[in-house]
Amino acid sequence: MVETLYHFLTESPQAYLLVFGVAAGDAIFPALPSETLLILGGVLASHGELDLTWLIVLGALGAFVGDNTTYWIGRGGGGRLRRRLEKRESFRKRFEWARKGLRAGGGYIVALARFVPGGRVAVTFSAGALGMHWGRFVVLSAIGAVSWALYSTLIGYFGGKVFADSEWKALVLAFGIALALGGLIEVVRRSRGGKEAA
Repeated sequence: MVETLYHFLTESPQAYLLVFGVAAGDAIFPALPSETLLILGGVLASHGELDLTWLIVLGALGAFVGDNTTYWIGRGGGGRLRRRLEKRESFRKRFEWARKGLRAGGGYIVALARFVPGGRVAVTFSAGALGMHWGRFVVLSAIGAVSWALYSTLIGYFGGKVFADSEWKALVLAFGIALALGGLIEVVRRSRGGKEAA
């Protein structure tokens, strides 16, 4: 998959549109590899093949558009769709986590969830379904989208600078850091969920 994305980013003049589209779509379909794309784009930017600023701007804009789309899906048909999705245990657990966080006044969860694959969909959908004020959601989703795009792209960029002689070593380093942070966030999320349940 990484090799395919690499070719799309280096050989396609529409590389920046791909970044925007995948970042937007990932907020609805979490299987899309948005982090992978931004990390890889950052590595390529470190070698002068892509523009770092455009990667960050379009990654953040895509994430913001996607998160707000999911919010409005939750706002419009939240009840029926949620009941259908809750048949999947993984979604039901994430929705419950999101609901508890949002009801407890933890709006910060909207920004933080951008770093949790699958969690971002549950949180943005839940924010809409639970009627979170859209103005507040916009601010928090913008903070999450910008920080996520900066983080993902800069990991790749600095990894590419460290291993200027090898893009693959840079990717391994960048993915290692991203997985470690994602794992840490998931451990914290699960431990807080366990404490709330106790």
